[in-house]
Amino acid sequence: MLFLNAFLGADECTMPFAPSMTDQNSNMLELSHAMFDELFVTKDVESALDFNKKSAWNYDTLMLADFDNDAEAGNTKWTVDNVTHFIVRRRKLGEYKWVTLLVKPVTKIEDFEFSGTDIATESGEYEYAMFPHFSGTDGDYISITVDVNNTHLVIADPNEVYKTILTDGSCDTTTQAPSETIMTLNDKYPSIVRNSSANYEEIQVSAQFLPDSGDSGECLDYDAAMENDGARILYTRKFKEFLTNGKPKILKNVDGRAWLVYITTPPQDSAADSFKDRTFTFSCTEIGSLHKGIDLYENGFYDLPEEWWYK
Repeated sequence: MLFLNAFLGADECTMPFAPSMTDQNSNMLELSHAMFDELFVTKDVESALDFNKKSAWNYDTLMLADFDNDAEAGNTKWTVDNVTHFIVRRRKLGEYKWVTLLVKPVTKIEDFEFSGTDIATESGEYEYAMFPHFSGTDGDYISITVDVNNTHLVIADPNEVYKTILTDGSCDTTTQAPSETIMTLNDKYPSIVRNSSANYEEIQVSAQFLPDSGDSGECLDYDAAMENDGARILYTRKFKEFLTNGKPKILKNVDGRAWLVYITTPPQDSAADSFKDRTFTFSCTEIGSLHKGIDLYENGFYDLPEEWWYK
């Protein structure tokens, strides 16, 4: 018999049917030696429970198990049924504007699995976040902070990446803000006219690129690499084809700077101390910002459907 929320004549393991509350932190819930239709745990202690219908998952729900051939009490079923897309975004730590990196339609729980590499970053701290998307609306996100540190001179297009290994190389920059000097007939000093808001950098790159050992990313023995003429020549030819393939590039310097660029001069391949010791020199022009998603999307660095470019 139930009286004042207690079972008279019941043993110490009997649980009352009425909802129970706790203000303590709980880290385990155990059910045993009984038959249950449903387990429902919620943060909402104000709303009345209707025991005549099955509970539904909402934003206050912590656990919900219907014991329908399994003991799952999480929200994976609800998530797959309600989330239309899974979105990954990043931003510079402390900034407001996100850059969308990945959008995946969700039809099964495995669609929440992903892996990838984000090369379009300068050195510094970034926040990476995962958003559920519900038919036009983003849900609450979870995020991690990543400390990015450039350790090599890197140049990449959407499909290939090359880096310096033995030496740092150099990126010398010139900032371009075009203007015109006009001399007038009666004035001692000229007038300066600037008809454009253009303000970008031109970068002169000089670096030594050598083949690495594959998966480890470490340089092969330098003497061995220099003596292997066949491998060195093949690598040099492939690298020059990469530089001249007409695709936009991301250039990252060892001092932390990075640019979205287009190579504007023919690459020069010159010998240093010996004819086998090659240095590559070329110039790039900055064509966009790594912090603006639209610049990265238009130049092919993220495979993102166009309807998501401005979201």
